[in-house]
Amino acid sequence: MDRELSEVKKHFEEHYFDEEIARRVKGNVHLKLKSDKKKDRRFIKRITFISSAAVLLIGLFIGSAFVSPAVEHVAAKIPYLKLIFKSQMSISERIYEELKGAGYDIEGAGVSFVPKKTVSVTVGGTEQYYSSVKGDIEKKTKEILDSWQYDAYKIQVAKAPAETKVDERNPSRPELAMDAIVKKLESEKLSFRTMGTNEKEKEVEIELPDTDSVEQREKIKAAAAEALKENGLEDIHIKIRLAKMKFVVMEQRWQPIISAIAEGLMSKSEYKVKGVGYSFHPLPLTITIKTSVDSKSPEANRLAEKIENEVKELIHSDAAKTAVKDDPYRLIIYSKDKKELNNR
Repeated sequence: MDRELSEVKKHFEEHYFDEEIARRVKGNVHLKLKSDKKKDRRFIKRITFISSAAVLLIGLFIGSAFVSPAVEHVAAKIPYLKLIFKSQMSISERIYEELKGAGYDIEGAGVSFVPKKTVSVTVGGTEQYYSSVKGDIEKKTKEILDSWQYDAYKIQVAKAPAETKVDERNPSRPELAMDAIVKKLESEKLSFRTMGTNEKEKEVEIELPDTDSVEQREKIKAAAAEALKENGLEDIHIKIRLAKMKFVVMEQRWQPIISAIAEGLMSKSEYKVKGVGYSFHPLPLTITIKTSVDSKSPEANRLAEKIENEVKELIHSDAAKTAVKDDPYRLIIYSKDKKELNNR
């Protein structure tokens, strides 16, 4: 596990590192989720680092059609990425739903990209049950991937681990402070976007919309300070950070587009794509696609042109018009040796 985490960290730093992302990760961002979660679905957690400055897409959100997409793509000549965009589930969600629909006791399904692109399925029930269905689940999962012509993944089916006790470690003072502040703000019906802790600086960072009034910000800061005082945590600092809602709204509109691009390009080996990211700050929106091809390779230019055509065909389609609006954007396709392939 430590080795795998080390590889993830190395891959992230080499291909996607950004100071804003690092700040969020180190800050142990606490998302205040306002919508109800669907309790009858359990997916392996998809990891997405999100910030106003940059986004790393590891987990994907877009997905499905129950007619074979390969057949539909050819018969109707629907562009590949557009077909993914028009669907409503990610590949992990499709696999989960179809396996559950087939009667298997599935605990979760997910996708990871380091050290290798892998679709993982966890199976519930007894060891005997797991052993009896493992092969069938692998076969069914491959059929689902094949129906989308997704050939970049290896399949891993595993027994779901036994439930463990909730972490009983003693929370740090910044964590205690954050919990106290969350309770205080919720009791006074004061909303915030995100909250996180910085253990090194002994601080709690509260992110608020930049559309909030100064008066509202002061109310929140005062309530947070009161929460610390009431709980004997005055040594913890409070930091207010403003989210630029203009970028947040744009990000929400573009998320399905970016997700379709990421899933489509990373799931087919022919595109040789190992990472997709985007940044709204500074404008214009910049979409970055990282490939495993060397810039000096004879196929580099042809591959970059193919990827660029696929991406632009989706972005400029009628289906994507509502999400894209008139937003300017820049597309950069990188080689393995970090050279731009489509802007030279």
